[in-house]
Formats: sequence, C-alpha cells, structure tokens
Amino acid sequence: MQVIAAQSPHLNGMFEAYEEAYVTLQRFQKERDRNDCPLIEEYETLCSEIESDVLSIVLGDTTSI
Repeated sequence: MQVIAAQSPHLNGMFEAYEEAYVTLQRFQKERDRNDCPLIEEYETLCSEIESDVLSIVLGDTTSI
C-alpha cells in the first residue's frame, strides 16, 4: 500500500484523510456516549466510505469513485 500511495498523490491524500477521520472517531468513541454524539455515526460512515474508495482504486475500479 505504501508503494501504491507513493505513486498516487490522490490515494496518498485519501490515506491522510482516513487517518484524520479515524483518529477523530476514536476520540469521540472514548470521550462521548454514542447517544449523545451523532458525529460518531457520521465518522464511522466517513471511514467506511474512504475504505471503499481506496479499495476501488487499488483494485482498479475507478468508475465507482
């Protein structure tokens, strides 16, 4: 994955966005109750969407992005 990211600035940017979203999600999960923080679900969805986009790129299916 590191080799692929090094060759693709777009993919590298997606990795960085995922890292930021995942770190934020973890912080929300530790500090807040799921019922009191709707952002938890939003960040879970965001992380999942980024994962799907990365897989599509890595597998060569850029039509779903």
